[in-house]
Amino acid sequence: LPLTVGVYTAGVHLGLGAMYQISALQAAFPQYGIAWVQGLAIAFRILGSSMLGSGDFAGFRAFFVVCIVYVGMLTVVSLLTTLPFADNISFGLAEQGCEYASSSSCVHIYTSIFGGGADAGDTLQGSSFAAFVPALCAVCFYRTFKAGLYACQDFRFMALSGAGTLLLVFLPAFAVALRLRGPTSLFLAMYSPCLVLALVFAARICRNVQRMGLGQIAAAP
Repeated sequence: LPLTVGVYTAGVHLGLGAMYQISALQAAFPQYGIAWVQGLAIAFRILGSSMLGSGDFAGFRAFFVVCIVYVGMLTVVSLLTTLPFADNISFGLAEQGCEYASSSSCVHIYTSIFGGGADAGDTLQGSSFAAFVPALCAVCFYRTFKAGLYACQDFRFMALSGAGTLLLVFLPAFAVALRLRGPTSLFLAMYSPCLVLALVFAARICRNVQRMGLGQIAAAP
């Protein structure tokens, strides 16, 4: 929901240039991190459920640690492979946006993507791309830990924490982003729930693991 609201808000209130920036950054997520987490998340759901069903709580705990280490290493790799090449990557993502420079009636869209002229807003190669890696890392951790809670069948907690994050995190961040009127702030607001839920889900799994050691049910409230 936050992602859909953010994209349409960018198009309606901030213009085509802002919508292009956000969509381009989202399109790069699989290549630079999310695709490398998908397999891990599936494995965490399947193997984690199997381990819990067979009572192998120690195995589940060990696999959880492996997931944290893997995603942590992926975060470091993402930083090393994106930040030093921010301009090259961002210009590559916005290659189709150069078409707007070919028409005088569309030059304002071009400048709203790359900057220049009288446009003093966020640019794809500037502050917007600076928000790319934090959002990417948040999504990677969120998807991994969400898979862990699926294995624990902790659905009630996931629903309550998701609703609470929507009300207490996304809506205030979205209101601030609307006031700032920039694609960077809107992009960060869109992915702020992922960051918060990643931390909340990780803490919940740690609590579940502790209760497993005591022989209690993993998903009990």
